[in-house]
Amino acid sequence: MLATVTWPDGKTRQYLYENSQFRWALTGITDEAGARFATYAYDVQGRAITTEHAGGINKTQLQFLDNGQTTVTSSDGSSRTYAFQLQQNVLRPTSVSAPCLECGSVTKAFTYDDSGSLSSKFDFDNKETRYTYDTLGRETQRIEGYGTANAQTTTTEWHPTWRLPVKIASPSRVDYFTYDAKGQVVGYAWFPTIDANGSQGLSATPSGPMTSTGWTYDANGLATATVEMIGDAVTGQWYFTYDADGNLQTLTDRDGKVGRALQYDAAGRLLDAINMDGERVRYQYNARGSLIAYEVDGRVSNYEYDANGFLTAIRGPASYYEGYEYDAAHRLTARLLPATVQNVDTSNPFGPLSSDRPVPPDSGRVQSTWSALWTRLKDWVTSWIPSANAQAGWQRILIPRWPSRSQAPINAPASPADELQEGAGIRQNPNTLLQQVDRTLRDLATRVTDAMTCDEDPRCTRARADAQSAYHNITTKRLPQYLTGGTAGADEKHRKSILDRQIALKDAIRRVRLYCVAWPLELPEWERVANMEVPILY
Repeated sequence: MLATVTWPDGKTRQYLYENSQFRWALTGITDEAGARFATYAYDVQGRAITTEHAGGINKTQLQFLDNGQTTVTSSDGSSRTYAFQLQQNVLRPTSVSAPCLECGSVTKAFTYDDSGSLSSKFDFDNKETRYTYDTLGRETQRIEGYGTANAQTTTTEWHPTWRLPVKIASPSRVDYFTYDAKGQVVGYAWFPTIDANGSQGLSATPSGPMTSTGWTYDANGLATATVEMIGDAVTGQWYFTYDADGNLQTLTDRDGKVGRALQYDAAGRLLDAINMDGERVRYQYNARGSLIAYEVDGRVSNYEYDANGFLTAIRGPASYYEGYEYDAAHRLTARLLPATVQNVDTSNPFGPLSSDRPVPPDSGRVQSTWSALWTRLKDWVTSWIPSANAQAGWQRILIPRWPSRSQAPINAPASPADELQEGAGIRQNPNTLLQQVDRTLRDLATRVTDAMTCDEDPRCTRARADAQSAYHNITTKRLPQYLTGGTAGADEKHRKSILDRQIALKDAIRRVRLYCVAWPLELPEWERVANMEVPILY
């Protein structure tokens, strides 16, 4: 049994097995700071009956009834009872007595076909979602709101051999995928349709031009070229080269602009590069692989972490600082911002600065603009979070009890291509696109535990992840670099990179609102960042 995990920096996480009857049963976890943050308990049959984090946070209790049903009580005190049926030696949920408002589950009943695949589910408004499959168990049609005037249909045609979609018809659009003999995506295209509800399936009539992307690969399966088109017009073209280890070396666009990766470490993490705007970008990491320094043309942002690896501070030029605090349950509990004047202003924090606005003594344009900007930002934040306590040198802004950790470690760039040019990662590697599709179209019959794990729509899961990623990118990298270097040169490109990420964040928020039943508590903060005005500092 796993007893400890020791990180390269020497910090250790310990796994506890304290149940003398079931010695294999995990009963707790002690984190890298030496604090117990998770506890699990079992009944006399070895079934888990409680799980909680430090201080009873997120406590969930399970009661196994004599009739084979299970009652689950959430941390908010609400409870619901699940019924099951045994089919082909698999215990499948069939009904739920009440919705889980805390986690977003609103499914009350499930039915299955003879193969065990989910054939329909009903929510607490009695709206039905119906599924059909091919002989390989792949979803071919999904109708949400079945039998109603608002029914929405998604139709999928699959590759004859691989578990890869070829055509997907959904409301107002049709998507196409083509593959080579190795199963690599060589083409992706989509066009809008007049079919607002998807009922026409793959026969839907186009209402606009086709947008397409094509890829070519080398013998090692690495993308060497990408071309994007709208109709017959080429809108973008990129070329990629690699070193002997398969690390991206150069990225060239259709105009001949080149971005170069100059150095990687032994783990394949990007250390040094010149992006397509000609900026020198450098990265430093700690022993765990978390980013500790991010430099753009000499402007450095530093990142600090606690023993658990959580981000605790961002420091940059011009006295830039933002800190984070966590509780024993690993929840983000407070933000630390520079202290400024105590005036309260609930207007947009990035709006025009009033001429009579009190600011600290002027120490140059950057410092003056920065101080005034932070004054607006701090005052605006405190207007919607009532518990803001002034301290010497900084403000401690309490955070509502968010269920998810909001400031995870900053890791190496997921795609070095994105560091050479914003958004180039998916152009280099179409697998990201396929993964998004798979999350939506994967075989629902394999998700037999979904009723016990909130039955979250995979589109909601993806949207939340995209929103968190875009928010994280703006607040921990793009914005600090821009605000502290606005007069150091031509910074229009830095501002544009923030605006591009804001567009991505807005799209993710739109999908969160569309697909998530329970909206994340982070949503107001995401919306603030997505809609904030980015000042012109150049």
